[in-house]
Amino acid sequence: AATAARDLAGSNVRVRTARRLATVWAAHVDSPTTITMPAAAAAPLTPRELEVASLAALGMTTREVADELEVSARTAQTHLHRAYAKLGVHDRESLAARLASS
Repeated sequence: AATAARDLAGSNVRVRTARRLATVWAAHVDSPTTITMPAAAAAPLTPRELEVASLAALGMTTREVADELEVSARTAQTHLHRAYAKLGVHDRESLAARLASS
């Protein structure tokens, strides 16, 4: 029963996350299966970096992102800083603008 409850809770987190990310990713979709990345990215973002960056761009704090994705705040911060470096931005405002413009 405990395992089933954990699985259900994890599923609900993934659904909420998917709904939030759909808002951000909608601007990046060329086709139902392709997400475009900013042209100036030194290296493509990993799926997790894109997920964290997208949630941060929605205005979520690092703690909120970590809670949403069920990771530590330090892990969320690491993914965010790697995304900053790859996208050539230094803050969340620039990150949101960069994701919105690509």
